[in-house]
Amino acid sequence: MRIDGQNLTISREGKTILHQVNFELDSGRKLALIGPNGSGKSTLLRTLAGLEKEANAQLKLGGEPVNRLSKQQMATRVALVAQHSQLDMDLTVEALVRLGRTPYRGLFSAWSKQDTQAVEMALEQTLLTQLRHYHWHQLSGGLQQRCQIARALAQQPEILLLDEPTNHLDIQYQLELMALIESLPMTVVVSLHDLNLAVNYCSDVLLLNQGKVVASGDPLEVITEERIASVYGVRSSICHQEDGDVHIAFQRR
Repeated sequence: MRIDGQNLTISREGKTILHQVNFELDSGRKLALIGPNGSGKSTLLRTLAGLEKEANAQLKLGGEPVNRLSKQQMATRVALVAQHSQLDMDLTVEALVRLGRTPYRGLFSAWSKQDTQAVEMALEQTLLTQLRHYHWHQLSGGLQQRCQIARALAQQPEILLLDEPTNHLDIQYQLELMALIESLPMTVVVSLHDLNLAVNYCSDVLLLNQGKVVASGDPLEVITEERIASVYGVRSSICHQEDGDVHIAFQRR
């Protein structure tokens, strides 16, 4: 599903968090949001999820303004995985993932074959099948994050929004998760601190700083040594490796 945002501006207590953010993302593309802490990445994700009402008229999903979509329509189109997800109830992994089917079911709806298939696929994609009977509070922070991603995938959205999904994950799972994101048949917007993951796994990059768009487009055109120095205050060198990957090395002060 295509995303169009025009002049997205969010303010809180007199402070502008996002300032006239404009971008377009075609269906199926994978967009990395990058920028220093406090640059507005999480707020932009919440805006794309329709949670910042002041910007809903300026945001279109599939060509339709968000303020014209019902809560159920949004829930079947967009899934958001927040950076810090907590549960009050000690659910099993499988029970949590099953919650992703809520937007498709009425109050007295019977569990369907399609529901089962969606849950099983989400567990498999996130490598949680063998942990389905584990309880939430038995899991590490990284596994809890994977559970929330599985819940979002079971929702079968057209747009998946992920806020720092690689936090707390071992390197192996970071790479597996990014490979999964790259392969998903849906539009994905993911905020990342790791510029190497952004440049190697995403089709598009949007660089934010202090709530404003610095640059957007092809990762290799957006992520340059000059912009890293300007925005992050760090010197770097960008190397193109023989296998086609790009490696960004940061220099000690």
